[in-house]
Amino acid sequence: MGRPTAAERRRAYLQVGADMVTLHGPAATDDGTLDALANVKVADVARRAGVTKGALYHIWDSQEDYRRDLFQHLLDIGERANVEQAEQLLADAVDDDGEPITDTTELATRLASAAYREMRDDPKMLARFSFYNYAHDPRVNEMLAEGVAAFDVYYERYLAAAGRRMRAPFELRHLITSVNSYLFGTIIRHRITGGTDTTIDEAELYAEGFRAILLHLTEPDPDAEAAAATA
Repeated sequence: MGRPTAAERRRAYLQVGADMVTLHGPAATDDGTLDALANVKVADVARRAGVTKGALYHIWDSQEDYRRDLFQHLLDIGERANVEQAEQLLADAVDDDGEPITDTTELATRLASAAYREMRDDPKMLARFSFYNYAHDPRVNEMLAEGVAAFDVYYERYLAAAGRRMRAPFELRHLITSVNSYLFGTIIRHRITGGTDTTIDEAELYAEGFRAILLHLTEPDPDAEAAAATA
């Protein structure tokens, strides 16, 4: 086997950092839970990877540069996991009678519920929250904005498949911002209360709120209905 390429080494070092983030879950110290990424230090990454710090500083100029790339790596692997989970859920989606679900809004709601369950219990979400501490950094803001923009295609496909459009004066960005705020806020509430503040399954509660946002900010598209009627 040949020597790892620079790109392979870079990915390996980032994955070591991603694995370290999981150590800073709810059972971690107060300091660890406040800023998970700040606890990932180049010296510790190098030690776990079995290399010297110089090996990492040959790729990144500073510890902060490594952390920025680590944050992007966390976003990337989270997005891949969500896509795979969505594809599996769509393939297996059946109603209580075992019949395939064809209602697009019902499918979107089930995807949202599954995503909430996954993200609520993922220690890496803590790092995503804590990195907002660095939002004053223009490069971090760019990553955060790109992460939000990645949802554009998903909701555009939903609107097309459901035959809906944004309800004036709302735009797609309002839908994405509302859903993301609701998602993150619900996860934070879960981390604070552990779900003890409600007798309803949290994922079901989140799903119903998601559905309400979706239906309130969108409306049936007359053009889509007309096209369907003449098809």
